[in-house]
Amino acid sequence: MATHKIIHPILFLALSVSATVIQPRDLTIAENFVLADCGIGTLPDPSASTSREVIYYPGDVWNKDGSTNRPTMMKNVPWDGSYPWRESGVTVTMPNGDEFTATVTNAVHDPQWAGGAYHSYDGMGFNCWSFHKERLYQLDDGKWCSSAFVCNHGSAPDGPVQPSPGPAPAPQPHETVETTFSVNSDMVRIYDNNHHAILGMVDRVTQDGRNCDETGMDVGSGCRISFECHGAGKASVGNMADALKNQVANSKDFATYETDTTQICAVYDTRPGHEGECRSYKDKIDTYVTMSRKISLAIDNIPGEGSSDNPSMQALMQYEITCEKGTSMSCLACKMIAAGMSAIAADSFLWAGPGATMNAVCNFACT
Repeated sequence: MATHKIIHPILFLALSVSATVIQPRDLTIAENFVLADCGIGTLPDPSASTSREVIYYPGDVWNKDGSTNRPTMMKNVPWDGSYPWRESGVTVTMPNGDEFTATVTNAVHDPQWAGGAYHSYDGMGFNCWSFHKERLYQLDDGKWCSSAFVCNHGSAPDGPVQPSPGPAPAPQPHETVETTFSVNSDMVRIYDNNHHAILGMVDRVTQDGRNCDETGMDVGSGCRISFECHGAGKASVGNMADALKNQVANSKDFATYETDTTQICAVYDTRPGHEGECRSYKDKIDTYVTMSRKISLAIDNIPGEGSSDNPSMQALMQYEITCEKGTSMSCLACKMIAAGMSAIAADSFLWAGPGATMNAVCNFACT
């Protein structure tokens, strides 16, 4: 299929004006903006949606096996009396301040060219394609979003598409949730701290239910901890943080503690001729905690038997500790931590449903 280079006249004018005031920066050729309809099939009108979202992907939206990648930004488009994916255009401001404008028509079939778009980041134009595909992304309230249009710098997306929204789809085979913990074999040893306090620092960086501030925070001994979070549906950042602070932190052998005892002077002599001498001593007890340098929590949707859907990652949370003095490797400690977390009940997580499964594995060089 030939790539269309036609841009809507209104959009072309906007692009011409924008080009005079914006200095182009690095263009992400593979980026995609998806105009999505969410909650289809949950209202009395089976073709109606409960919300409309502009979803940004820095790379491909779908993989070759049909699974979806994780977006990095999303913006809700409030209802203003008419369907926002329209020829009169719609403009939204993304969470990073980038203004995105799309002008599309609904009078074409998948996967035909439907219009154009541009964003203020670099003023470069997008081709927008009619492309209806279900189960693109799951919102925090559990509703699924379906793509309506995909705007990119190239040709129409590949892969099978659904017809434009019609009757509600038949019930899908029962889907389950799989929770997987991956433990790093590198261990860190930190002075005068405890693992509950260290993992509890996740509360300082949780943001909007979907992401975390990844800025590192000091935990002592020249070490810093950072968190990476991507929440979705019931597996929100808050729910994953609760699991990290409770079930994970309380699991058997998650951390080990050591104490070093040394004698220090309690009372110095002040008598003439004896200045600086120690008259009595006391014990000084130093405590160290040893824990895995990095643990990740991945939550995947597993389609039921007979489903045509592919497994897809729903959410992720991980912490990573970096230390100036480096780390020490211990496969034994790694396996003990994983074994302790394996005892956590799969249905104890707030995102778990019927048939949920859980496993913990020691990765990174340990077999």
